[in-house]
Amino acid sequence: MKKFVIVLIIGAIIGISCTLLVWEVLCLNDLDPTQKYGRAELIYYMSQPLVVIGTFSAVIVALFGNEIKNAIFSPKCRVRVEGDGFAEDLGETINNINPQAQFYKLNVFLENIGVKELNELQLVIKKAEYSQDQNKFRTVSHGESVIFWRQPEIKSINLRTSESRDIILARVVPEASLGTPDASQKSPLRFSITGINLDQKYSKKGYWRVRYDIQTPHRIINSFVITYSWSGKWFNRLTEMTNELGYEFKYIKK
Repeated sequence: MKKFVIVLIIGAIIGISCTLLVWEVLCLNDLDPTQKYGRAELIYYMSQPLVVIGTFSAVIVALFGNEIKNAIFSPKCRVRVEGDGFAEDLGETINNINPQAQFYKLNVFLENIGVKELNELQLVIKKAEYSQDQNKFRTVSHGESVIFWRQPEIKSINLRTSESRDIILARVVPEASLGTPDASQKSPLRFSITGINLDQKYSKKGYWRVRYDIQTPHRIINSFVITYSWSGKWFNRLTEMTNELGYEFKYIKK
């Protein structure tokens, strides 16, 4: 709604300005060429459109000053999914002739597209839901969960104008030994969502719908939903895994 108002205001100013300029040109053409006009008269005729535009602009600022100010100076943060979505992490490949994926990940960038620095920025999971067939979702996470950045103690960041920061939001992790002497215990192949400890029955395959808020201590800047999907299958390279993984990204309108 705010963007519509701003566009309407700018359009009105441009439209009225053009109309007044055309009117002024027509008025100048109607001046008697045989009559000598002084500098003061010419300045008067030329300044009338500017006076009207100035008056109109002052009225607009008086009526919509806060909306215009908020549209220009309010904090803004854009979300961008890296690449084509899920990507493979091959780990160390220098001495590996036939590398295999260590895990698959969906990485996003948060970018400050406003005109001022974002301080104490947090990425918060507001709600997480699960469904086996995408028909009926059930909540699998209760309460807000603040996602940490690289290290558990870092739960907020600062972003300067035009600066961006990336974070992994979801992974598919293969079966792995837990480090027991006989390697008998293993962690299962599973889907993992950063910031949530999914119960095993909700991490095997299906659809996960997660709502995220980007916020500072003072306001929610942006909200979006990502719906992840996974068939439950594992392949060692992305070329085979591509059809097993997917996502849908959608902003939530304020």
